Amino acid sequence: MASVHWSPDSWRTVQDTPTKDSGLGIYFADLETASLKPGSAIVFTFYWPVADRWEGVDYDLVVE
Repeated sequence: MASVHWSPDSWRTVQDTPTKDSGLGIYFADLETASLKPGSAIVFTFYWPVADRWEGVDYDLVVE
C-alpha cells in the first residue's frame, strides 16, 4: 500500500491520495482531476508508509 503525493500546479499545492486494493493484487488511486482542463500537467510521487520512505522520483502525466 502507498499514498500518491501529487500536484496539479508544479508542487505549489499538494494532495495525498491513498491507494486502494483492487482485490486482484493490484493497488490503484483515483486522482480528483475532474476540474482540470485537458492538457493540464500533474506531477506525482509515491510515499510508502510501511517502510516510511518516499519513492525519490517525480513522475509527470497529462490530463486528457
